[in-house]
Amino acid sequence: MGFVALGLAIAAATPAFAAAGFAYADVGLQTTLAEARKRFPSSGIVGDTIYVSDRDRRDQVSGVWLAGSGKPRKVRLNFERSRDAAGRAQPQFPKCKVIESALRARYGAPDE
Repeated sequence: MGFVALGLAIAAATPAFAAAGFAYADVGLQTTLAEARKRFPSSGIVGDTIYVSDRDRRDQVSGVWLAGSGKPRKVRLNFERSRDAAGRAQPQFPKCKVIESALRARYGAPDE
């Protein structure tokens, strides 16, 4: 598949990720909403969801969902942009290989 369709979910129930401190775009399982507010100061926040502004955008992340504070905890990163660079209502997605290469560079190849 050529692009990331909905997002990347990180589940706290996965011990390897939780123990290693897995994070992407400076967001991980330990990230609190207060920390996220500091990391994305120009972005809109509704409940436990951050709608990342173009100004705050990093690593092609357009949204962050921080679900709960207990275990298992989930963090969902969304990569879809609803408008293209010209402002037209046309969904945009990064290529999977871009996201995968960033993850491989930081964590190495997955054990398959």
